[in-house]
Amino acid sequence: MSQNNPAVASDKQGLSVPKYLIMAILTLFSIGPQYFLNLSYTVNQVLIQNRFDASTQSLLLPSIISNLAFGLGVPIGPMLTKKYGVRKAYLTFVLVFLAGSIINVFSENVAFLSLGRLIQGLSSGMLFLTIIPAALISFPNKIRHFFLVLAIGGLFGSTAIGAFLGAVSLSMDNWRWVFVLGIIASLVCLFIGYKVLPAHDPSQQEERPVDKKSIFILSLIMILLVYPLYELRYEGFASIQVWPFLLAAAGLVVIFVLVDLAAENPLVPLKSLLAVKPVAGTIMAIGGHMAYILAIAGINGVMQNVQNASYTTLSYFYLYFFIGVLISAFSTTFLYDKFGQATLERLDHFLLSLWDLAG
Repeated sequence: MSQNNPAVASDKQGLSVPKYLIMAILTLFSIGPQYFLNLSYTVNQVLIQNRFDASTQSLLLPSIISNLAFGLGVPIGPMLTKKYGVRKAYLTFVLVFLAGSIINVFSENVAFLSLGRLIQGLSSGMLFLTIIPAALISFPNKIRHFFLVLAIGGLFGSTAIGAFLGAVSLSMDNWRWVFVLGIIASLVCLFIGYKVLPAHDPSQQEERPVDKKSIFILSLIMILLVYPLYELRYEGFASIQVWPFLLAAAGLVVIFVLVDLAAENPLVPLKSLLAVKPVAGTIMAIGGHMAYILAIAGINGVMQNVQNASYTTLSYFYLYFFIGVLISAFSTTFLYDKFGQATLERLDHFLLSLWDLAG
């Protein structure tokens, strides 16, 4: 597969825009919508509930399905990319996300909204490890640390901007336009991606058998998790409607690991993750982002239900929050090469300590 120059054919077409900048735009516009749609849905959920005349619990379903589908799509994306090439895979995944966005815009009940979020989550997951490695490689070594701006400011920033958009939609008493932004982002990606991504070279195609067993087991795990996660908030872990399903899913995870380790071409390269650095990096990335999302959701609950903040106040808060993420992204990027990771971590802990004292 042609991935040595995965970025763009910009030089050929006479474009003066650096290829890493184009790849950064494609990354933000293809993955960012999934992040901001997740948080905007959490914030403006009451609008959708009133529009559909649905229960609070039923509105958990689209969010659960979307996140589980995203998790399923993450390992499948690279497999399809290696088989069909970055350009074909990327454009296909974006087209699928576009279809999900259209379904969401015209949804009239929770079932159709869940279907749209399922499609969006799956396609976004497949896009994740299709476009991010290509974007990282497109950055020249001398400025590769600027990828931190994309990773922190772009992806974390998309989550923050999602909360802002959710607050704005509350003040507007309208939620469908947020999904329209997903349509616009997909169209931008289709246009730019079609123009600049290099065509697939069949001579460099990797002929690897698809690990169907692992895909099947992973799909079963995700399907099995939907019901207990749906009931968990109201029933608790001790409920017969929760723990047996979680136990069964845990058993399937063990089977998945064994099958994946024995596979010639594993769906998830677990063996490569056994080293200390990959494991630590994975835990930090997943844990950090989960904590970030939970923090925003918690802040939103306190501001709305405890402090009775107005929708305008919420909008300003999340706008400033987004600006703070951008400041963090750029400061980390410029300071990383000068001081290193350890110094930045100590500075982070110091600032958190000051915040705790101020609180």
